Amino acid sequence: MQNSNVKYLKMSDGFFSVFYRENNILFFKTNLNRGWSSPQVLAERAGSAFSVSQYAQVCYVLYSSLEGNLYILSSKDFVNWERKSLPGSIVNASRFFLVPDEKTLHLIYSLPTETRGIESLVYMAFIQGRWEKPYYIDRFIPFGKTAFLSRRLRKEHIILYYRTARNVWSAREMLLSPFTMGSLTPMLQAPANFADISIVNDTERIHFLYTIRNMFRTQVVYQYKQATAMSTPRVLWEDSNCDNCLPRPVYKRGAMRRRKYSAERNRNLWRFVQKIPTFSLGEGCPRQAVFSSPAF
Repeated sequence: MQNSNVKYLKMSDGFFSVFYRENNILFFKTNLNRGWSSPQVLAERAGSAFSVSQYAQVCYVLYSSLEGNLYILSSKDFVNWERKSLPGSIVNASRFFLVPDEKTLHLIYSLPTETRGIESLVYMAFIQGRWEKPYYIDRFIPFGKTAFLSRRLRKEHIILYYRTARNVWSAREMLLSPFTMGSLTPMLQAPANFADISIVNDTERIHFLYTIRNMFRTQVVYQYKQATAMSTPRVLWEDSNCDNCLPRPVYKRGAMRRRKYSAERNRNLWRFVQKIPTFSLGEGCPRQAVFSSPAF
């Protein structure tokens, strides 16, 4: 589960680690039985693009600096981190997704195009100390916090989710070695424009949590796909504004995080309110389950 500034990683012991960027600093925390650990600084002067991945019990964090340089962090124990710089830079890359294996770093990233509001998806591999030729994948329509989503299915098999129209999300599977693109498949079509989306997979279903926005209201909606069938949309929450939604599984339940900004009374300031409802995946969420909570 990933958005621009917060990324979760499920660890082998069943707990979660969260990586987040705040004030150009990249932090790391772990959720254990006793609660969240103290934040650990991974990098300073970190740019807006970073990606987290795990392969062969090693965690990798790829990030760009404010100067445009690329660095990769690796750790086997989430305590001791090794940092290496990668040659070259990805100029103007707004988001990227890292897929490591034994010899190669596979990278999916987005670049702006000559058309405002349209970006390109590009694939490039880092092999034996140098970047290979980039490959163009497709054009898509990003939005503020979520450019595209991606998931590793098998060792060299991934799936990309991205917006092909303002109210349509599509999926494309890819093989990384040899580089082979699958066909584009529409997944979701909403009655209004998407504002944000998150996707959680389990062994049977693909779970979608997304926000749609029209002129008067914003809705947080849940759907799932099982085999080729798509469930009926369920509205979990509705109000005048909602910026992001980010779910993560909690045992056999899902926890949906959404961020809402509202003005403080008699002040020209904005305060941060985080509300977290929990719901069983596939069953929907009763409105009375919504409660306020401080940020992690």
